[in-house]
Amino acid sequence: MIAKLISFLKFFIIILPALLTLFLVLRAIYDANVSDYRYAFALLVIFAVSLLARPPFEPDEARRRKRWGRLLVILLPVLALVPATFVVLIFGKMDMAAFVFHLVFGMDGTPTANFVPYGFTVLVYWSVFLASLFRAQYWLERVPLSTVAIALMLLAVNPVVWDLATQSLADTYRQRPSFVADFKDPEIKEDAARPNLVIIYLEGLERSYNTLPPAMAEAYAPLDALAREGINLTGVDQLHGTAWSLAGTVASRCGVPVLPNGLISARDYGDVKLIAPNLTCLDDILHAKGYDVSYISTTRIIGNKMGFYGFDNYLTTHGTEQIYDLGNIEYEMTADVAKSFANDWGLRDAHAFAKAEKLITAALDADKPFAVTVATMDTHGPVALMSESCTGGTYKFKSHNMIDAVHCTARLTSAFVEKVRDLTKGTDTRIAILSDHLAHHNNLYNLLEKAPRRNTAILLDGPQAPQVIDSHAAMFDIFPTLLHWLGWLEGTRAGIGVSLLSDDPTLVQTHGVDEVNARLKVDLDLSRVIWNMDAETE
Repeated sequence: MIAKLISFLKFFIIILPALLTLFLVLRAIYDANVSDYRYAFALLVIFAVSLLARPPFEPDEARRRKRWGRLLVILLPVLALVPATFVVLIFGKMDMAAFVFHLVFGMDGTPTANFVPYGFTVLVYWSVFLASLFRAQYWLERVPLSTVAIALMLLAVNPVVWDLATQSLADTYRQRPSFVADFKDPEIKEDAARPNLVIIYLEGLERSYNTLPPAMAEAYAPLDALAREGINLTGVDQLHGTAWSLAGTVASRCGVPVLPNGLISARDYGDVKLIAPNLTCLDDILHAKGYDVSYISTTRIIGNKMGFYGFDNYLTTHGTEQIYDLGNIEYEMTADVAKSFANDWGLRDAHAFAKAEKLITAALDADKPFAVTVATMDTHGPVALMSESCTGGTYKFKSHNMIDAVHCTARLTSAFVEKVRDLTKGTDTRIAILSDHLAHHNNLYNLLEKAPRRNTAILLDGPQAPQVIDSHAAMFDIFPTLLHWLGWLEGTRAGIGVSLLSDDPTLVQTHGVDEVNARLKVDLDLSRVIWNMDAETE
């Protein structure tokens, strides 16, 4: 009896690190409660202590050799879980649409140094898991089919496998109706006025930052002040296919989420050469109306149609000819400053705003309207970045508290808006301020999760009176809203979006967030419309 108890205690001590690994990973995947490198070090300590418990010696050499085969059976589903674990630890949740999109369109320019701790954590977790299971083989091999059961369990908890199964069933049985019936090409008024347009995409700088405790919410105050001067769209939610930078951009400019997602769709992605090639997006409309169109990013986004997060592909597909990024803005600065900033996402937000001011100044001398888009990056995370003007003139531009970056970028945005107003005084120039998506995981993530999370969406200097519109909506509703605000839209719909300046209900108001998300995840017909595959709109 005592011998059995001792044997059980040894087994428990040896298997404990594997159980803790599984708990930490599943908690992150299914509860968005992520861990970091500190947990990895703690797990290593626990594993080291578990080494003091030695499993009984197995005299049968053939059985010992079979243990490596059993480990290989478990290794395969573990390897399938590694990417999902890495993504969840960085972003706080597993977004299959984003995951598959970036597999195809690449992540060139990502500052890998910032993500090394996450890679270390993933490596430690699954190495400890495998090592602990291997050391526990003396007991596990005496349980029939234990290896197969563990492998199947790992496959069952893998969100990639769930997505594969869900899309396979959806493709076979078509159980949910498609939103293709709600899709509408925008009808544009031909002879409407052509106001100048400035769009600012604030990287993950959601309006929910103003729900934080007062000392931190103050960082968002400059944007709240601007919102009171214009149309404040307070109900813009984040839905499936809109949760990363290009997806938020496409949704707000084309009226659709970026679909498809999942591994079944990945095989179709491989045949895709252009992003949303047959859709009429804001960029196409601006080009058709004779605008001088430019896009400014502080990171590298041009040079590869199937890389750089898809921005080069999307912008050039839809007629944007003047694209400025890290590669052609940095030469306007001294070499030492450019070098010091190039190791993170790119240049600081202040450099993007400065470039935009120069473009607007030059465009005012031309005989056609301009549309300038500025995309910030300093609030991306996981590290908070700040421009020199926010750091007292020093180059200590990094912080581990995201509120520092929010405070800096919000202040710079407000100053830029006032500068644009000053430069364009006497002209019809309109300014839209949008977060491209909700914040990725950072040190404030748990606080943000305590309130309903919504995107920043502010429209300034249009013909309408300042007002708050709290209609529950999605980023794809921003597209028809912009067209309506500019005076160009016939009707109220474009893409699958509905203008928030109208009284018509949005898809979210009609069906609810959960139902719209559930349908978008399996809406292969809509994805084929977006990517110009084999479906047709009605």
